[in-house]
Amino acid sequence: MMEESLLTIKQTAERLQLSSYTVRRQLRTGRLRGIKRGGVWRVPVSALYEPAPGLPDLDELLQETGAAMRQSGITTPSDIKRIIREVRQELRNG
Repeated sequence: MMEESLLTIKQTAERLQLSSYTVRRQLRTGRLRGIKRGGVWRVPVSALYEPAPGLPDLDELLQETGAAMRQSGITTPSDIKRIIREVRQELRNG
């Protein structure tokens, strides 16, 4: 069985085009999944492709927005933006 590759903070920062400071902050706050071994952070490659915790799933957001648009018959850009804001708020509130 193959073990997943682990990246250093520097490698992670380069791949995500972020500063090393930002990567460390995201690891500390849990926005990026990582493993701390011997006081040194390592980031599994698969963590780079995971959505950040706390953000709504884009597919779910689009489905909810499309359903709201079909129900209301609203199609103007300003109305669409309003609906997106409402759906985001609902997703945040759970």
